[in-house]
Parts: sequence; structure tokens; C-alpha cells
Amino acid sequence: NPVPGEWELPEGLISLLDVHASLAEGESLIAELARLGEPVQSEVGALSALDDIKMRPGDEISITLNDGELMLSQNGKPAKGKGSVAVPQWAEPHIFVQVSNQ
Repeated sequence: NPVPGEWELPEGLISLLDVHASLAEGESLIAELARLGEPVQSEVGALSALDDIKMRPGDEISITLNDGELMLSQNGKPAKGKGSVAVPQWAEPHIFVQVSNQ
């Protein structure tokens, strides 16, 4: 089965790279975790980090810019500490979210 390229993603999905560029320090955004690109899927450490906090595609998450890095947490959980994960910069272009209408 062919894997869709970024240009074939469903309308409305944005990468965490774009989210990072749009957030100010300390600002948060609520979104649905929509897709993990192949580079993230093939990185055991990245998948383990998401699994540790029980985060799966389809989950509503909070994305916070904290000390220059994106922190993902289940919506309603603190953005730092247990229950959150920092996104490495290499992974930002390969994780896609659907922003909630607020």
C-alpha cells in the first residue's frame, strides 16, 4: 500500500513544525493527533515516548511551547512532567494534527 506524501494529506492537517512556528512561548493549542509520518513510526524511542503517556492518533492533545520545545500532553494534563512528552525537532515535520475549532 502506498503511503500518502505530505501533499496528499487530508485538508486541514498541519505539521507540528507549523504549530511550533505559530506559538509564542508558554502558549498552548488544542488539537487532534492525526498522523505520525514514517520517520516517527520507524523510531522506536519516539513511539515509546507516546505510548508511555497513552497518546494515540485520534486523541485530543494539548501542544505547548515550553522553553523553545513543543510539549505534547493529553488535553487537560500539565504540559511538563509526567503525562507529557517533548517533541524532538527532527520529528516536528512528520507529526500532523487537526486543530480544533475553538
